[in-house]
Amino acid sequence: MRNFVFIFLIISFFIASCQSKSGKVGDQYFKNGEYEKAIVAYNDYLEYQPTDVNSIYNRGRAYEELGEYEKALSSYRAVLEQDPKNINALLSVGKYHYRQGNYADAAFQFEKAI
Repeated sequence: MRNFVFIFLIISFFIASCQSKSGKVGDQYFKNGEYEKAIVAYNDYLEYQPTDVNSIYNRGRAYEELGEYEKALSSYRAVLEQDPKNINALLSVGKYHYRQGNYADAAFQFEKAI
């Protein structure tokens, strides 16, 4: 029993340290304008935490900064699948449609955000 508790504590500590470290790595790259590296870091992190809405959204922002709007939209839609009322994702989808000239779709997304 003692060994089980010890192993459980080590695994828990390892998982917790990886989670906080990996998510912050992508954020740091993004903050430094290193968007390709940020995307790699977010993708690595999302392999272990596939439902982390913040990392999915931030990955979309990194794609957007690189002009990869379709990939950004895919990330924003993934956020909305998990959190349909996520204001940032709704605004970003609206911005995507506005950029494409789909003003009715953009207005719809902006209204949902409001």
